[in-house]
Amino acid sequence: NALEESGIFRMLAEHGGVVLHSSYVLTKQGEALLFSAPSGTGKSTQAELWRKFAGAKVINGDRALIKAQNGVTANGIFFSGTSGICENVTAPIRAIVLLRQSFANELKKVSGKEAFMRLLPQCSYYPKEEENLKLVTGILAEIISAVPIYDFGCVPEKSAVTALNEVLYGK
Repeated sequence: NALEESGIFRMLAEHGGVVLHSSYVLTKQGEALLFSAPSGTGKSTQAELWRKFAGAKVINGDRALIKAQNGVTANGIFFSGTSGICENVTAPIRAIVLLRQSFANELKKVSGKEAFMRLLPQCSYYPKEEENLKLVTGILAEIISAVPIYDFGCVPEKSAVTALNEVLYGK
């Protein structure tokens, strides 16, 4: 709450950044993979599965700063929510994965309006401030046009890593 009241999300947006509620993992290829969803969906679970089965490193279990300047990058941020994991690492984003729980692994690429409607609620911004909303909307438009975004209904097991890894890296 103190960060929110400080105006930090406004300052970040003014400098091309938006905080996304997501688990941020660094893949073995040196790319950021962001798992975003409402609390309790399985972001931390998927991040841990990637650490365990794909050799990824969890950079932040709950938040990532996305910057849309000179490419789109995920950046570590100094607060972590409940995960307690927060490191200062910047990497190009390989993909943003919008999680949902499922009984099977179902993966599809999303774009445009669907991507925007699912990402915006996971962003930290000031919705009553018209200028802040404009900035965040513009940043999201840049992100959506530059980064692959997937809807991933998944199970909390190794097969989810295998399915996503195959789509992202052909492995």
